[in-house]
Amino acid sequence: MQDEDGYITLNIKPRKPVPTSAFTQQNYLRAENENLSGTLQQLAKNFCQDLIRQLEQKQRGSYGIHQSQDCFNSLGWIVPPEF
Repeated sequence: MQDEDGYITLNIKPRKPVPTSAFTQQNYLRAENENLSGTLQQLAKNFCQDLIRQLEQKQRGSYGIHQSQDCFNSLGWIVPPEF
């Protein structure tokens, strides 16, 4: 809506409903907590998987295991003869 000075007034509705009682507020907070908990668990899982992957790559390098460029090698990796 525009007033006589040309200013526009917006009526903005909140995205989240306002809890009307303590019980409703507890349910809302519990749902938010579960969402955050699931997100945190997924983040921790991804972090641990990436960390394990990096450690495995580091160990492969330290034990002399190298990726083979030969596509006919059935194992996909070779151990140098000095080991």
